[in-house]
Amino acid sequence: MSQRIKFADKQLITHISGGTRPYRYSITSSSSEKDFTPIKSRVSDDGWIIETLPQAPKPKSTLAVDVTDGQGSEASQKLDIPDTNPRPTSPTQKPETTGTPPTTAPPTTTPGITPPTR
Repeated sequence: MSQRIKFADKQLITHISGGTRPYRYSITSSSSEKDFTPIKSRVSDDGWIIETLPQAPKPKSTLAVDVTDGQGSEASQKLDIPDTNPRPTSPTQKPETTGTPPTTAPPTTTPGITPPTR
């Protein structure tokens, strides 16, 4: 069995391919129980798992989808939740200035355009 997890705004979507229907699945998180309510012993008859989670998982945690098919074969897939506020790895540097920038006078005529005569 194989699956690829997609996650956006508290909704988890995946499709199980291979194995024998029906599929039993659970969704857990690496964060503590009080931060995430696990989804346990759900059934998918067609292989699709579409779940809106009761709360968003914490940044830098891992969601796990564990599946058992109709013949008892098991598979598991994990998804790392990214940090929503990454810190910069190095301080932002301002460009150095070296004196006054050179100035250029605007052209008196634009190439290809003849100024009107009076």
